[in-house]
Amino acid sequence: MPNLLFIIMTLLWLSLYVYIPYQVTYLSSINVNTSMIGVIIGVYGAAQMFLKFPFGLLNDYIGKCRSLIILAGFLTSLGGLIRLLNTNQYGFFIGGILCGISASIWTVFMVLYASYFNKNEEYKATSKALVASVLGMFIAFLIAAISYNKLGMKFILLVSTVSGALVSVLGLFLKDTKHSKKMSFNNLFSVIKNKRLIVFSLLAVVMQGVQMSAVISFTLNRIKELGGTDNNVGMASIISMFFAIVGAFVPSKIKNENNIKKYIPISFIIMALYCIIVISVNNVFIVMASQVLGGFSSGILASLLTSESVKEIDIDKKSSAMGFFQSTYSLGIFIFPIITGKLIDLYSISFAYIVLAVIAFLSSAISISYYITNK
Repeated sequence: MPNLLFIIMTLLWLSLYVYIPYQVTYLSSINVNTSMIGVIIGVYGAAQMFLKFPFGLLNDYIGKCRSLIILAGFLTSLGGLIRLLNTNQYGFFIGGILCGISASIWTVFMVLYASYFNKNEEYKATSKALVASVLGMFIAFLIAAISYNKLGMKFILLVSTVSGALVSVLGLFLKDTKHSKKMSFNNLFSVIKNKRLIVFSLLAVVMQGVQMSAVISFTLNRIKELGGTDNNVGMASIISMFFAIVGAFVPSKIKNENNIKKYIPISFIIMALYCIIVISVNNVFIVMASQVLGGFSSGILASLLTSESVKEIDIDKKSSAMGFFQSTYSLGIFIFPIITGKLIDLYSISFAYIVLAVIAFLSSAISISYYITNK
């Protein structure tokens, strides 16, 4: 079962992200303004912001992981189909909402996957689940880079539609783990009182926000504006996703949990330096190379912040806690691209990325402060 679910998780993120590397450049090419592009990127996060916690609560209450996983695949496939039939800003807007709802169910995938492991292997399970997600993105970006120039956006959207459908089909063969006695919603809601969960959820807002607005969106458009080709954009996407896989894999090898207290603040500093490098150079290849830093910092933070946030949560409330964590960080996916797009429109990409860098530096300081005061 864990191997099958790993494949399903990989396919889900392939479906959700295969069009992402060229979404900004494509929408720009059909004269959609930067602010609207920010909104289109942001609605994907808005859906998750409002729905991940409810889906987590629902899963803890009914224990029907398989049904929700099948629903996620269907919604992703439908989102791809709508974009395929309407390759304009409205199709991408509606598709983004549907895919955002699908991504809201991701917490269910992670909780079911973790249930296949022992309690003391929690970091390993979380790390592997996140490797599946970034592996799906990596394969998606690879397909996009190879096919966009020759076959165009419609082919990429077809890939999204088909891979989403495969998630639903393969989901039929999954088995739910035994569900314990139903808990009241009031009891499940109590997870939001956990200080650790709140702190690391807020830090994840920054991690997801910088990744979505910079690493896999406006940095790619900057490469294009600096004279880069579509192949350069594709390669930059692949670089970021490959090193995100490397970053997500690192926590599974951490033997001493105390090292996590160092990795998280250092990773935020790397993320801040990435933002500064992107706007400090006008060389396409240096900007492409900087994607190593953006991808690695995003990958390791995604894995570590997830594990740290639910460390103190009972197994019966895991989906609720994970749902709260992911709903909270979806605020970053929603608001950061909109704000970044607006700052680029009003000022410049340099100003926007300086703001992102400052926020990342502050996040590093907050994580250090938390560990010092909670020894």
